[in-house]
Amino acid sequence: TQVMAAIVRKKMKIVDLIIAILIVANIAIGFTANNYFTGMNFKCLDNKNETQLSSFFTDEKIINSIFYDCSNNCYRKSFTNTSEIDVKKGNEMPSTYPYYGMSCNSQCKFAEITKNEYTSDDTVTALRWINVVIIIFIVLLLVYKYGLEVVVLKTFNCACDEDSIFTTGLWKYLLLEMIVLGIFSPPGVDKLITGKMLNGTFTYSVDSLIMLIYLLKLYYFLRVYWNFSLWTSEEVLQIGIKNKLNIGSSFILKAQFKYSPYIFMFVALVLSIGLFGFLLRIFEYGYAADEGFVYVGKAIQNPNFKDYSDTFWVIIITMMTIGYGDIYPSTHFGRVVVFFAALVGMILTSLLIVSMSNFVTFLPEEKKAHNVIKK
Repeated sequence: TQVMAAIVRKKMKIVDLIIAILIVANIAIGFTANNYFTGMNFKCLDNKNETQLSSFFTDEKIINSIFYDCSNNCYRKSFTNTSEIDVKKGNEMPSTYPYYGMSCNSQCKFAEITKNEYTSDDTVTALRWINVVIIIFIVLLLVYKYGLEVVVLKTFNCACDEDSIFTTGLWKYLLLEMIVLGIFSPPGVDKLITGKMLNGTFTYSVDSLIMLIYLLKLYYFLRVYWNFSLWTSEEVLQIGIKNKLNIGSSFILKAQFKYSPYIFMFVALVLSIGLFGFLLRIFEYGYAADEGFVYVGKAIQNPNFKDYSDTFWVIIITMMTIGYGDIYPSTHFGRVVVFFAALVGMILTSLLIVSMSNFVTFLPEEKKAHNVIKK
């Protein structure tokens, strides 16, 4: 019975590992699609003395198809309902690309095409469909895994031969995991949520808010760690039983820190910076102050959080309790993120101090030898 149960549990661990790999792919693809969806900005630079502008577009649909003559007429147009700018004679944007605007200064040295709305293109749609396929595989693997759980219950006579996922009550946990791990951004969803906050205007895409819920899927990696960790093996569990100790999360966390403190803190630091940096960019990227600003729903509003390097920098100096003030959050949500980042930073700093203190503390033998050497 124990051998059969061990074989089934081994299969369950392999299934958990495959699901975790699919979750990583799911989050990575969703992250790429979101970044491409919200952060794409098109620019076109003048060829100095030439009248035709060079095209440096990332959207293949408009490469080599839009050219402007800035030698005689500098013109600009905004394709939004809230701001309409007069257009002088000259070539206008094609009607097939209603979400792009063009501006040119009086000297015609620079022209810029800016994406004025959150709009998904073929690349974003394709990435979202890939995520749909990944979600289907994850759900199928979850059903298979819970089927194996029923087999384990039957092996230990905790369930009858006629029992299934529904009769054992496991369907509730299966449904909950299917809901959490099945979250995805549907293709074609380009909705926006706008409003006022702290003397400014925020614009959040539904796609970005769904990416926040994606983070709930990270719980599955704790399960994978539990399956493959040294501190959760059958031998360790038996030792815990003999010593009347419950091998739980608290013991595992302390044991892992004692075993490799610097690796533990490094992994925790990297994960914290990545997680808080991602959250901060989503909340701050779509914010713009009201002063001197006319809202037109632009994709890029807060230049301080345009690049992820800026958000990671803010999180790093917050966790280290430095706070230079060169870049800071301007929304309520962003302030909450840096608040928790500061708490995590203080905890990691305290752990580092404890670890360094233990490192420089002599063992009894070392202390005795040290005293003899000094004499």
